Amino acid sequence: MKAYVIVLETDPRAIRAYEYVKLKMSLCYPEIELIRFEATTPQTRKYNFKARQLLTETEKAVIESHYNVWKCIDEPTLILEHDAAPINRSYDIVELASEEFDVIELSHPVWTPPAYNDGSPFEYYKKNDGLVRRDGKWKCLLGAGAYIMSKNGATKMMKEIETNGAFSLDVSIRQPVVEIYDLLPAFFMQSFENYSTVEHTKYNNIPIEIMQ
Repeated sequence: MKAYVIVLETDPRAIRAYEYVKLKMSLCYPEIELIRFEATTPQTRKYNFKARQLLTETEKAVIESHYNVWKCIDEPTLILEHDAAPINRSYDIVELASEEFDVIELSHPVWTPPAYNDGSPFEYYKKNDGLVRRDGKWKCLLGAGAYIMSKNGATKMMKEIETNGAFSLDVSIRQPVVEIYDLLPAFFMQSFENYSTVEHTKYNNIPIEIMQ
């Protein structure tokens, strides 16, 4: 199994975070081949896809970074942001990954849909339920820091963005475009050094039905 780690090569903090991710992956999943993948920046963007909400230039670059990884997928593949590291080896993700699943989310949420601002998504990701199909409480990823995507899932996502355009990355990866499974409890954690390389817009300009 391969794991692509998307790294903003112009940011020393991102490189430090990657080194931490590399260490944690070597301890928890030494059998996974780690590939350092250069992130797209606003200056190196090549695609002019339709934005379906107001997006910052860095948000557009994030979408293109993941899109470029999807183009490389020929088998179930782990995709990591530069600061998403496993807490432990809770599951054998190599054994679980298969073309049967479009997307398996592994990371703790980094935001919540407006209708769930009571914190319920955070409680959901603490459940000890194993691999479960997303039950419809919210349709999209709540952060795309760590997820497994199959070739079939990558094909669906690329077609969606090329045909219909994109919301922010984690909102773009949503049902029914792809079928999403969660591996619970979530055991990849983001935000090494508590910073983000992305300037975000507010999610309140996305139709509520898109997120949940």
